[in-house]
Amino acid sequence: MRHYGMSEKFVSVVMNMHEGTSCKMMVDGCLSDPFEVKSGVIQGVILSPLLFVLVVGYVMRSVKRETDAGMPWGENGKLLDLDYTDDIVLICEGPEKMQRVLDV
Repeated sequence: MRHYGMSEKFVSVVMNMHEGTSCKMMVDGCLSDPFEVKSGVIQGVILSPLLFVLVVGYVMRSVKRETDAGMPWGENGKLLDLDYTDDIVLICEGPEKMQRVLDV
């Protein structure tokens, strides 16, 4: 968020909102003990889709800047990823290029 010029106060509020978040899982009708959530965004919070898009956008721009991955698309472009809600498909011409993308 700092990368996009958001204020330090806003960044702190968002970080505090996510700090100490825990959840439980239901398995075969039994509820687990709570465990700490250390990554991701909180489901149901109005800000979560925006935070997700900011992170995915930043990561994919970094990949495009640091690799030559992707397949030709249009006149001068390359198609590297298809994003839909919380799914991302990476498109590369071979396993070596895919590994470079994953290493970024």
